[in-house]
Formats: sequence, C-alpha cells, structure tokens
Amino acid sequence: MGLPDEKFDTEEVTPAEEMEDDEPSSPVPRTSPGSRPRSEESDRFDRRSREDQKAFRALIQCQEKHMKKILRELDHGAKESCWAWYIFPTEKAGMCDFDGTRITKDNAVDLCNNESTAMDWQKCLEKICDLLEARDKRPPDSHVLPRIDHGRVHWFIKFWAKYEKTPEWLLKVCERLEQFNFPPS
Repeated sequence: MGLPDEKFDTEEVTPAEEMEDDEPSSPVPRTSPGSRPRSEESDRFDRRSREDQKAFRALIQCQEKHMKKILRELDHGAKESCWAWYIFPTEKAGMCDFDGTRITKDNAVDLCNNESTAMDWQKCLEKICDLLEARDKRPPDSHVLPRIDHGRVHWFIKFWAKYEKTPEWLLKVCERLEQFNFPPS
C-alpha cells in the first residue's frame, strides 16, 4: 500500500483479465521496463530523506534569520527569546520548534561548514560558554539559559562530542559546556 501523498498511474484490470493472469484487480503502480516496484521500506527511506533535507534547510534559514539578533541578545548576558533549537541542534526537533529544525549524522558536517552561518554559530556558542563560565554555577542556574533548555544542551553535547566529523572548535565548545553537567531534561 502506498503512502497517502504518493501518486501512481494505475491501470484498470477487468474481471476477465484477472482470471486470465491470476493477478489482483487492485491498482498496481507502474514501473519502468526492467525496474522493480519500490518497496514500502524504500518509500519510507525516501520520505525520511526528504524530511531530513527540509529540516536541515529550515535550520540554515533560521540561523541566517536569527543569528545576529541572538548575538545581540547574548551581549546583554542571557537568553531571552526562543532560539535554543538553532544554536543547539540535535537529531530531534524541539517540541515548540514550529520549523521542525534538526540535523542528522549525514548533514551535521554541512552545518559546520555552512559559509552563511558557521562563523556566527561558533560566536554564539562561545559567547554562551563565556557567560556560563563567568556565572560559574554547577549545574547551571537559569540565569544564562532557562532550565527548559538544559536538556537540549545535554543532548547537543552528547551528539557533537561523539560525532566523528565535529570540527575542533565545536569539540572545545562541548568540553566547555560539559563541565556544567546539564541534566538530560
């Protein structure tokens, strides 16, 4: 059975033809000569891949749109608005992230190398580390980052500290953040 949003060309089979060929009378997806019909697993993979790409593009767009404002906000010493998903991306979109931003193991390296966002992303993360270190609370209080974001930071560290393609600057950020023992939720 296909996914609801799939569109197939179908051919109708008459009862007489059904008896001749012993084939079901339900619509059958057409395939090109010599190719195999797509499996449900393959369709799920393609759909997931498209969803991953959409989430990644949304993350880049949100970083481009909000990063300068986030840096200005951090200049005042604390996070005041909703943007943790864009600065601490993980494989899971945030519950209140209407853009559904997230990364995968396949595209995370692209985020690190994105010319339009990587430098400001690094500045934001390093500024957050500076603010947390100046405050010197372990586990951190909610002065710099509200408690609701602490779990996201925890999982951000878990992902990026183990990811084989994490750049050196981001590994250092993870080390700096890790000393604060952010709880998982």
